[in-house]
Amino acid sequence: VVEGAQLSHQVGAGDRLLVHERGVLGRDEQGRGPLGGEQCIARDPQARSITFWNLGSVSGASWQSVTIVGISTITGFILALRFAKPLNALQLGDTEAGYLGVHTDRLKILVILVNTLLVSVATSMVGIIAFVGLIVPHLLRLLKGSDNRYLLIGSALLGAIVLIVTDMICRVVIAPAEMPIGIVTAFIGAP
Repeated sequence: VVEGAQLSHQVGAGDRLLVHERGVLGRDEQGRGPLGGEQCIARDPQARSITFWNLGSVSGASWQSVTIVGISTITGFILALRFAKPLNALQLGDTEAGYLGVHTDRLKILVILVNTLLVSVATSMVGIIAFVGLIVPHLLRLLKGSDNRYLLIGSALLGAIVLIVTDMICRVVIAPAEMPIGIVTAFIGAP
């Protein structure tokens, strides 16, 4: 997977090992891979948790974090469903949606606020899990169309299924160790 991992240096008495990556699934204009410059592979629990947060993992879930994410998800989901019909009208364009009685500027701000709430709470609990939010809605648009009444519900359900299956793969592939979820979702989203 890693085209050329170069060992930079070893810190302390073998507590952490810093590896500089060159292109996991391609490079940006600075020559960094999509996981960004340097990643830390560590035995130190704090460094390990940073690595897993950067690549996403649900292994640190607790009932408290499930409760927080559950409440914010249900709240955001109910609010998002209220915007389904106006979002369908917005697909026609700002002017046409305005003719249908949609306050487009207010709708855009409210949708951005709800999305920010949902994404920030989820990311704070499980880390950065790439491509799930990009793959699932587009897949559903191909299968069912772009009606937001179905797309919002379907995206939530299929996104949860994709996350659970990906987590199971990450726990089984290199058992008894666990692979970060972002590695598997990067392979799914890269093509």
